[in-house]
Amino acid sequence: MLKPLPMKKVEAVLLEEHKNSVLKELKDKGVIHFINSASDGSELVEKLKLKAAGGSWIRIEASENISKIENLLEILRQAFPEDVESPPLGDLEEIARKLPASEDEVKQAFEEIAERLFFLEDRVLALNNRLAEVRKEKEELQSFRATLEKLEVFGFGPKDLRGLKYTSIFFGVIPKEEIAAIEESVGKITDLYILETKEIAKKQALLVLIVLKKYEADVSRQLRIHRFEEVSIPLRLIPYTLEEAKRKVEENAAALEKDEKDIINQLREIANKEIGNLLRYKRFLTIAKTVDEANLNFLKTASTYYLAGWVPASRVNEVVDIIEKTTGGACVVEVSEPEEEETPPTLIVNPKVTQPLESLTTTYGTPHYREIDPTSIIAVTFPFIFGFMFGDIGQGLILTLVGIFMGFKMKKLSDKGRKLGRTLILCGIMATLVGFMYGSMFGLEAEAMHGEELSPMEKYLGFSIEPVKVPVLDRFFEGALLGAPDRIMRAVYFSIYLGIGLLILGLVINIVNHAIRGELKHGLLSPFGVPGIWALLGGSYVVFKDAMTPPAIAIGVGVPILLIFIEGWLIKKEGIMIAFIETFENAMKYLTNTLSFLRITIIGVVHAALSMMMVNAMNGLSASAIPGKGVLIALVFILGNLVILVMEAFISFVHTLRLHFYEIFSKFYQGNGVPFSPLKVIYKE
Repeated sequence: MLKPLPMKKVEAVLLEEHKNSVLKELKDKGVIHFINSASDGSELVEKLKLKAAGGSWIRIEASENISKIENLLEILRQAFPEDVESPPLGDLEEIARKLPASEDEVKQAFEEIAERLFFLEDRVLALNNRLAEVRKEKEELQSFRATLEKLEVFGFGPKDLRGLKYTSIFFGVIPKEEIAAIEESVGKITDLYILETKEIAKKQALLVLIVLKKYEADVSRQLRIHRFEEVSIPLRLIPYTLEEAKRKVEENAAALEKDEKDIINQLREIANKEIGNLLRYKRFLTIAKTVDEANLNFLKTASTYYLAGWVPASRVNEVVDIIEKTTGGACVVEVSEPEEEETPPTLIVNPKVTQPLESLTTTYGTPHYREIDPTSIIAVTFPFIFGFMFGDIGQGLILTLVGIFMGFKMKKLSDKGRKLGRTLILCGIMATLVGFMYGSMFGLEAEAMHGEELSPMEKYLGFSIEPVKVPVLDRFFEGALLGAPDRIMRAVYFSIYLGIGLLILGLVINIVNHAIRGELKHGLLSPFGVPGIWALLGGSYVVFKDAMTPPAIAIGVGVPILLIFIEGWLIKKEGIMIAFIETFENAMKYLTNTLSFLRITIIGVVHAALSMMMVNAMNGLSASAIPGKGVLIALVFILGNLVILVMEAFISFVHTLRLHFYEIFSKFYQGNGVPFSPLKVIYKE
């Protein structure tokens, strides 16, 4: 649960004739994480001059055909967007189970798939190209419509703007503030012109300017200076009057609409018939490619093959038996513990209740084989911190229900989405429990506001839930989070004490991690070891116990800081200046990390403040004489809770995540492990 499952290294040498049979048996078990011995530069490879076995034609052809299938599926989903379950492999399953043997059957299956894809691809791509052309033409028609709308403002058509013998017509858009300047500029060129403008937007106007052809160049230059943008008249519309052009555009649009529907219907027919087959082919090809790629992990001599892989210690005998039985004993198998310089893959098996938090852990990084997996720890600390930021009975219950819906009811949600939902369940439950401590339900407090006889909860819900006092936390909380200043200070103290406790927990785990790696001495003496724990405990005693005396400061803070300096200067041999800088940085880091936990109180106060704003609005409506005020109060109550729920839940989640990643994880968690990725073939989804 806290540590990755122990791994053992299995190495085997077997005859060439048995290699495919062994791989065939191993691929169905999903138990061995192959080591690519050809690329790890091991002594064995260099000493025996072993060569990589390499893959075959299967890997290359499978990749090409998978790419074709994905392209076809992407096109067909334009007409058939519904999700389709991958059908059984059918007759291809028997061939897949025989892989990597039975090359003739595999070759025949590949040829049949390639032939089917060839004819299907030819038809689908032709339809898709035609569909792209139709949609492009529809976009052009849309721009034609926009042009005709501008022409319609002045009541003339495309034909009226072309073919004039003695005059030139300028038609386009110009900033309104430039109209007067244009008129003045054109007036200086010629007195013979016609200028009309029509406002089309707040700052823009349409302009029509008619001048003699001999002034065309000069007028055009002036128009450009004044930011005139000519409206281009499509060549296809020039022969027509306004009414004729509008009719032509609508006729073409109707024809294109029909063409588009016809093409979509043809694609839908193909999709109905072929999507299942394409998914089946893709699955088969993926299996063949995966198995063939496994060959890349083998090394070979003239007549033997060598394989190596990591196997969970509990299943090593199973792998050894498979190899020995498949080869009839004609093999050499060796099982060994991981060497110090080796990094086995990480396989974590957490309890079901904590598994949703794995997505948060792996977002930071995969646990290293030789370190504690923090998933089960944050399954407690994450909801705990979130709950104190977001404490409310009603909103916590709603968040729990949202989590249940996301985690168990939304089947189409991704695996990460479902895990997020199940994480929200834990957060919602904790927020509900803390809500009982705060005495808050749907933002309504159990304690009366100043000058009020009834509490908001009694006034609007008709009942009251008194704050539950937890003996351990009683010294920090008495009733609602907002209230007398001493309550705020108690909440502040609680946040800092909690932060110190979690930081110390991180430092203890750091020492354990170093012990697991055989570096206990370094773990104890490092800044994130005993000196750090000492500084946190000593500093908190000096500050919170009001022990600001020279001896207390020297022992509680000075000594651990001195130990951090000595560790850098004398043990790590970093030099006095570097050791001093690092000591100062570490001391400041502990201070800022501790103060960072104040965000628990701050966000909790913001949550309560938003609730108070909602209650004040409800009280204002209640005291007014507005007709139907009951409905308005209910609306404020519902919308207020919705806003608080969405906004505060998001903020609380993000800041809880930040506290874990930057303040806690940074003390002990490397997250640079390699996920356990065994060769595993799944024939049915």
